[in-house]
Amino acid sequence: RRVLFRSTDLVNLTDTSPINYPYSDTVAFYAAHIAKLNEQSYDESERFLALYTQKMRYAQKAAMMRMMRSAYGS
Repeated sequence: RRVLFRSTDLVNLTDTSPINYPYSDTVAFYAAHIAKLNEQSYDESERFLALYTQKMRYAQKAAMMRMMRSAYGS
């Protein structure tokens, strides 16, 4: 399942990215994947996509909230 997120353009020096950590670390890998596809460097593109996927899985696990049903056993 893919989720498409289009952020606003960063125009001024004071603009901040709406993509929060840890997801912001994955953006560079996906951008490199797209750039290598456009260059038709398919092997390198696949490597960047694999790194992006690995980093995204880590980010999703890091952001996952775990909850106990009850701290008191009922």
